[in-house]
Amino acid sequence: MINIIRPVYKAHETIQTTLHSIAMQRYEEYDTHLVVDGEEVGSYDYLKDFFDINIHYLEKNAGPAVARQYGIDHTNAEFITFVDADDTLLTSMALHYMKRNFTDKIVIASNNFLEEKKDRNLHLRENDMVWMHGKMYRRSFLDKYNI
Repeated sequence: MINIIRPVYKAHETIQTTLHSIAMQRYEEYDTHLVVDGEEVGSYDYLKDFFDINIHYLEKNAGPAVARQYGIDHTNAEFITFVDADDTLLTSMALHYMKRNFTDKIVIASNNFLEEKKDRNLHLRENDMVWMHGKMYRRSFLDKYNI
């Protein structure tokens, strides 16, 4: 099972595109957790009519790192990935490609991804370990090192 954690703040314009990219995944053993960072409780509940998601509301806006941590603390799957509200999974096999890289000794898997620049040009990010997008983590690794 994979937990997809989505920190959200004022993302009504981009959230549906992101959720569609998750819904089209061919890998079926995942659940999606939206962590709404300081917006009105219920403000994203309309999405439940279209998507199978769990929505968590944080009382105060504290930033995406706090929302991600909340997601980690309130889920329990063996694997975790983060997809921000303005990101999309490029293909229907994105989760499969990340998950297939895991062996007993692998704790983080990274995929290449495209970044859209302000001028609308696309930039290929290969093995980029700086961004949160395009990574999958083994929960036991995060727990062991209190990450």
